[in-house]
Amino acid sequence: MDHMKKRIGEGEATLYGLGCLLRQMGEYEKAETCIERRLVELPQNDPEEAQCYHALGVIAIDKADYTLSLEHHNRSLTLKLHTLAPDHTNIGYSYNSFGEVHRKMGDNRSALQNYEKALSIWLKCYGENHELVAGIYNN
Repeated sequence: MDHMKKRIGEGEATLYGLGCLLRQMGEYEKAETCIERRLVELPQNDPEEAQCYHALGVIAIDKADYTLSLEHHNRSLTLKLHTLAPDHTNIGYSYNSFGEVHRKMGDNRSALQNYEKALSIWLKCYGENHELVAGIYNN
């Protein structure tokens, strides 16, 4: 139980946290259900909504449903852009995810364009010696 608390976080466990843990365990359907239930619970315009759609996009990548992943990531990015600056680190995560989806779909040109957007944001925010920047170069 202590291990699960560390993975989910201290305090009240949320359906979002449980969904992320289930995803890491390879339980994609259960993870998706938890995060979708969390979305229903959220008040309108809650910042966590973008986070939930991002997580659903990642789960869809895991399930090789790239079209659905793009839909979820588009929704997440749209929500983020309503509340965050266009060079916020979380916007970089969205572009990195778009890059990942396009790479898996074999669309290397679109993948590269999105990775470059993420890289530009993360270089500005973190500098060139950060692990996220190094990860982009590995893609």
